[in-house]
Amino acid sequence: MWVKSKVPTAVTLLFFLALRTTGMAQCDDISGTWFAEESVTITFRIPGFPNEVISESGSANIFINQNGCNYSYSRSSQGFTFTRSGTINGNSISLSGTAAILQTGTTCTSNRVTATGTIINPGRIEFTTTVDIRCANQGLSVTGTGSGSVVLTRSVPQPPNFTTHPLNQSVQIGANAIFSCFASENPSYQWQVLAAGSSDWVNIQNSSRFSGATTNQLTVNSAALDQSGDQFRCLATNGQGSATSNPATLTVGGLPPAFNSNPSNLTVTEGGPASFSVSISGNPLPSLQWQHKLSNSSEWNNLMDGAGYSGTTTETLKIGSTRSGMSNSQFRCVATNSAGSITSSTATLTVNSELIVSTPLISPSQGTYHDGVQVILTSDSIDAQIRYTLDGTEPTQASMLYSEPFFVSQSVTVKSKAFKLGVEPSPSESKSYQIVANPGTNLPRITNISTRGFVGTGERLMIAGFVVEGTQNLDVVLRSVGPTIGIRDGITNHLPNPKVSVFSSSAGGFIKIINDLADHRNPNAVIDAFERIGAAPFLDDRDAALTQSLAPGSYALFAEDQSGGEGVGLVEVYDETFQLGGSNNARLSNISTRALVGSGDKTMIAGFWVEGNSQLQVLAQAVGNGIAAEVSNHLPNPQISIFDLAAGQFIAEGSNDDWGTAPNASEIAATATRIGARQLQPGSKDAASLVWLDPGKGYAIFVTDVTGSEGIAVVEVFAVYE
Repeated sequence: MWVKSKVPTAVTLLFFLALRTTGMAQCDDISGTWFAEESVTITFRIPGFPNEVISESGSANIFINQNGCNYSYSRSSQGFTFTRSGTINGNSISLSGTAAILQTGTTCTSNRVTATGTIINPGRIEFTTTVDIRCANQGLSVTGTGSGSVVLTRSVPQPPNFTTHPLNQSVQIGANAIFSCFASENPSYQWQVLAAGSSDWVNIQNSSRFSGATTNQLTVNSAALDQSGDQFRCLATNGQGSATSNPATLTVGGLPPAFNSNPSNLTVTEGGPASFSVSISGNPLPSLQWQHKLSNSSEWNNLMDGAGYSGTTTETLKIGSTRSGMSNSQFRCVATNSAGSITSSTATLTVNSELIVSTPLISPSQGTYHDGVQVILTSDSIDAQIRYTLDGTEPTQASMLYSEPFFVSQSVTVKSKAFKLGVEPSPSESKSYQIVANPGTNLPRITNISTRGFVGTGERLMIAGFVVEGTQNLDVVLRSVGPTIGIRDGITNHLPNPKVSVFSSSAGGFIKIINDLADHRNPNAVIDAFERIGAAPFLDDRDAALTQSLAPGSYALFAEDQSGGEGVGLVEVYDETFQLGGSNNARLSNISTRALVGSGDKTMIAGFWVEGNSQLQVLAQAVGNGIAAEVSNHLPNPQISIFDLAAGQFIAEGSNDDWGTAPNASEIAATATRIGARQLQPGSKDAASLVWLDPGKGYAIFVTDVTGSEGIAVVEVFAVYE
């Protein structure tokens, strides 16, 4: 301190320095920021105390203002504030002035401050200063004399210089990554990114992905896997220039696979299905591979779809039919992604031997047939032998051995029984077939019906209703198709994993639910049934199908995806009785399908086949407005077109927009009333056609919206039987 502790600490000396201009026409430019290093020695005399010598030194940044050859600056050090002014003469600077103590009651008789300076170079000035202070305050006096030197060094502005560069960062997916940098000379910052595989650096802006884009610290928020390998760098800029930091690389690690649930041990009866399931997590989504190890082997082998297995690369492995040789086999699942691989725990399959052989099935249904019928026998028991008789007597192991379907041309009672070594024989099963000569009449009828459309969830499920009329049962083959039409027809947005549910109005509930072909207790029998009636083959086991004998009444097929997926699907109902030559009086009379209708693949198409020896009158309706009270989004303006598959063209009289504008609108209304079809409201935008169709052909009814809109609609096809 300059002031002794006995002197009041509030005393502040303010030196005013004033110099005259010497009239130089040109002066060195010394304006700007300077750094001062000062060393001053002053002797103070205070009454009653001995002389004391106090040395003061300090440093500070100061800013010199210059106007022509005049200059001034001020700085503070050790409690003193110096305000100096002077003139420049060439490279010499002179100062003179006065000083005062700014405190009430203080008087000074001398307050001289003088100095001379020399400009050594544009970056250095040296001053020599003398001070003479004589002041008194409240009876105390201060006498000070001394001299010192001041050296000013110019602080020259510089462009930025990075002292801290960003470092490489490695984080797990979803974590934040932070890059930091620092540059001197107080610059502004801008972060840039070079995406992996790119050659262009791009300025980063603050967003949900980044924060701090214009600061010296950039945060990559919740790093994603696609950012791994990206490089980041920082630009620093001020008035003197710019600098670029070294780049730093971001590495984002995925989440390795983890099993949320493992497969469990399973015990089944021989011939029955089996399934093992896991639940997996990881990012990216892991690929799966099921493996098995036989009881007498030490090697694990990858499984492939086929040979009774399905879902070998999914979370659920399915075995269609188990064999005794599979008992004590082990199964496990391997999950793999870019972050690693993991193997599930092991599950053991136990297959118990059958106590009794399954009762064989006889098809088709018993009844009266023209000219003959083909009979098929099946058993769910593996390696079972089916023995049968044609006179209704109980089969024995010496009876005829079934090896392939056989044809009977006269009335018989087929009775069958299954045998298997070491297992109790099955109960017997019998069906009677009455074979009569073909009377030569062949009335027209609809034999096969189908609908293709978009299948969603909720009210966008596809629901296909149909009616079996007559007094006898009708054997049908039912199918809900998704993957097969993707393979066969190239529809990429097909229903991924369909299931079919059969609803019976008379039963008041569902009578059959099948998830996929492998879920059927005898999938081979279903495949054989489709082959016998000449239906399109299965191309994927995920399609759902079944055979069923249906009593007369109303039914509905509910088509949906097992996992809540959406896509284009196809439901089919085949008249197996007619296709195999049956002659009972049961027949299909109509199909009525509700689904989402749009354009392109969302066009709804109802297909059917007309058989017989004469034309059949058909009523086709496309209903949107008529179901407005049933759904939230009905098709506003449906139109209908009937296509002749054999001729490869649309039928002119089969096209309609608004049903009330059809030439035969009154006949349409009367026919709908007579056969119990839906009554369309006068003036509505619903469409309808009443046409006569030739037998021996297939037909398709296309339903779209006139304006291209999308909504729920019902397509109805009624056979107008006399």
